[in-house]
Amino acid sequence: MEKIKFNTEISYDEKTQQWEAIQHDVHVYGCGNTEDEAINNLIDLIEDSVKEYFENINTYMQIPEWKDKLPYFEALRDMFEQEHWEIFKMISKRDKNDTDKKYN
Repeated sequence: MEKIKFNTEISYDEKTQQWEAIQHDVHVYGCGNTEDEAINNLIDLIEDSVKEYFENINTYMQIPEWKDKLPYFEALRDMFEQEHWEIFKMISKRDKNDTDKKYN
């Protein structure tokens, strides 16, 4: 399987006093009072986005910017199906300042 690099960012926003977890490749954002809460919210929202994407795949394939995201959604779906969300969570937490996340 081709390696997919995920651009995931986790940071604390001083202005809102919230943790933010952003998955830039599929445009999903989560936030929370703690880093774990933000990551868990992000994972829940990614799961919902993946389901919605594949339920409406014919529509998304007609929109070039969303069609290009297919490899990311496929990799995320595979993680969900194989129950690898904990790996995604650990990768995100391990080096939150490094925005290149890899999935094999």
